[in-house]
Amino acid sequence: MITFWRCHGAAVMSLWVFCWLLLGLWRLTVACPSSCTCSSSRISCIEQDQGIVAFPVLSSAIEMENITEIYIANQSQLRAINDIDVETYLGLRNLTVTNSGLSYVSRRSFQKTPNLQYVNLKNNKLSTLSWKTFRNLNLAYLVLTGNPFQCSCDIQWIKLWQENEMASLETQNLMCKDDSNRKFLLHEMHIPDCVMPTSSISPSSVTLMEGSDITLECRTSGIPSPDVSWYLGNLVTSYQQYNVKQHYTTLKMINVSSNDTGKTVLCIAENIVGENESSVILVVHFPPKITFLDQAVLDHHWCIPFSVRGNPKPKLIWFYEGAVLNETDFIWTSIHIAFDSEHHGCLQLDSPTHLNNGQYTLLAKNE
Repeated sequence: MITFWRCHGAAVMSLWVFCWLLLGLWRLTVACPSSCTCSSSRISCIEQDQGIVAFPVLSSAIEMENITEIYIANQSQLRAINDIDVETYLGLRNLTVTNSGLSYVSRRSFQKTPNLQYVNLKNNKLSTLSWKTFRNLNLAYLVLTGNPFQCSCDIQWIKLWQENEMASLETQNLMCKDDSNRKFLLHEMHIPDCVMPTSSISPSSVTLMEGSDITLECRTSGIPSPDVSWYLGNLVTSYQQYNVKQHYTTLKMINVSSNDTGKTVLCIAENIVGENESSVILVVHFPPKITFLDQAVLDHHWCIPFSVRGNPKPKLIWFYEGAVLNETDFIWTSIHIAFDSEHHGCLQLDSPTHLNNGQYTLLAKNE
């Protein structure tokens, strides 16, 4: 048996690898829609005779996660990209749907594809398209030429993206038709009562003591009148929202927690033209608290580890046997990590002797 393996082992191994590759290709072929061709990272659907009527889906979610490019062309029966069509393609970077019957793209289509950089929807049947479809994407290219866009406030955002040279739209001669079927260059389109929203938070800066209450006001503008929302992230503090009147809303924060210092509160205004946000950072002052203090450990130097919270940054004073410890090149305080008003460090002792034995006490104070 050993002699056989020595003589034929390489051939057997090659055959084994070939079989596994063949099995992998067979599995992918089985999973691939009949009118498409698939590789481990790409799906291509260009066959016109049979064609596809819905967005291509593989039978394995794991295989879909590995797809980085989908190319669809000349599919007259493909009419829509719906909410869930793309959500499993988590690694998708490039999407092309051209010369097809696409007339609808859901606003939630790409909410789970954060890596998407290139979208080509050239020569389809799109008469309108929402900016919300591409929310939170960092698109390098968005190709929209050759679509029968209707001149309306719904596509004003495309004009604004052209003006701001976003997603390479400024290089495209996009057209739209008015109610009389007259064509205009989209960047020359003028739609009355169609204005990008704005938002403004007052006060613009917030510094307060732990346990205080504060009310933030957000004033907005825009046509149509924008929807307004507060984004609070993982805020610990209790709060209440009030919509006082149109274009004016308030947020009351009650018994503000020190755990919220450094966190950002957003007021977001959005309408069909786009969105705008304003923000304020919470600065919460609170007295220092020593949250951790332990026995000395040997770590290159001897270290008495500690953790302290406080804002403003606490001043640290060490005592040795009840007397203030004067720090030197041989005994000093070192902060290793500092974030969100928390400070983690050591009292370092370089080559201590029996003379350094005794009681060490840490005092933290701030303004």
